[in-house]
Amino acid sequence: MLACKLGRIEYVKVLLSGGADQSTKNAMGENLIHAALHAAPTAAHLELLLELLDADLRSHLLRQRKSLRENGTTPLHTLVSQACGLGPCGDDWNHYRYNNNSYNHIPRVNRNQEVVVSMAKLLLEYSKGEELDMLNGAGETCLHTAVRRNMISLIKVLVDFKPQLLLREDAVGRTPAELAHDQLQSQTFARPHDRHCNRRETYLHRLPDIGTFASRAMFKGKSPAEIKAKTEALGLSGDYDAKDIGALLCALGTGEGAPESAPRPSDPRRIIWDLCSTGLAKHPGKRRLVSLNEANDVARRLGEKHTGHRHFSVQNRNEDGGDEDGGDEDGGGDKVSRDFAARELSNRWGWAWIFTEYEAEQLGMEKRDGCSQYHP
Repeated sequence: MLACKLGRIEYVKVLLSGGADQSTKNAMGENLIHAALHAAPTAAHLELLLELLDADLRSHLLRQRKSLRENGTTPLHTLVSQACGLGPCGDDWNHYRYNNNSYNHIPRVNRNQEVVVSMAKLLLEYSKGEELDMLNGAGETCLHTAVRRNMISLIKVLVDFKPQLLLREDAVGRTPAELAHDQLQSQTFARPHDRHCNRRETYLHRLPDIGTFASRAMFKGKSPAEIKAKTEALGLSGDYDAKDIGALLCALGTGEGAPESAPRPSDPRRIIWDLCSTGLAKHPGKRRLVSLNEANDVARRLGEKHTGHRHFSVQNRNEDGGDEDGGDEDGGGDKVSRDFAARELSNRWGWAWIFTEYEAEQLGMEKRDGCSQYHP
């Protein structure tokens, strides 16, 4: 589990050759693939690990969910949640504040939409999409989460792979297409923000940044017919200007357009509804209703969470040092050892999925031009 979490492929090989249990789980219900996603590996890195696992067991691991207390997500849904800035339990980790400063929790690699798209496609290639209809602890599919968090690139990947997901209900009976439509409608009829005039304002912030300027320049000479053909090939049916197409391609993770460009704040929900409505028009089908068992899973999770806040827990008191007997020396030593292990893991976390020269030699990796790290 620890070797997979840190991306130590050679150690995983040694442990598997020694008969290590590939179906092991930790206290949160995470399997080896869940653990490997913690440090946000690239698709090329994760593929090295997936190829080492037993083929039959691997397909089963890709369908396994974490415990309901940890939001019950499959590996693919875990990736979607991480890319959307959600924490392990489904809470919003996109930003947190400390001393009036805002910090971003999304791993740097997950801010590159092209990397996120390649990771999602890799997991779908190995799982054959069998986990796409599964609900997490909040009663959502992967597509529901991506739509709710305005993750355009992942929405396109999921809709292209299985358009029927647009008609899949969540635990409260809403489909991703309905959610996308409601979000766009809410944005359209939202009350405009008050405009404040700042005497010191220089209006420089209204100028396009480098990424936006480069994206607009790339498609400035394109005719409307060429732009229309480009958007239709992407699964869109709306009208887009030449100045918007570069940021759109970047948001979809196609590898085109300037990496620094991004759609305007009002564009993502319009693009998402365009993807959903076009998918529904091309692939009509029947609505997939939520089952009673799926709704009960969500109710059970919410009930356990509510019960945990209401009732006194002896375990929590002991963990906080509330043992009436004062504990013994052995227990204190065990706590010190756990603290040492956690501290060492924290110190090595920044080196996860970074291969040494020996590992690179065994795996046949080479350094890329202008990069000091080995890449598969």
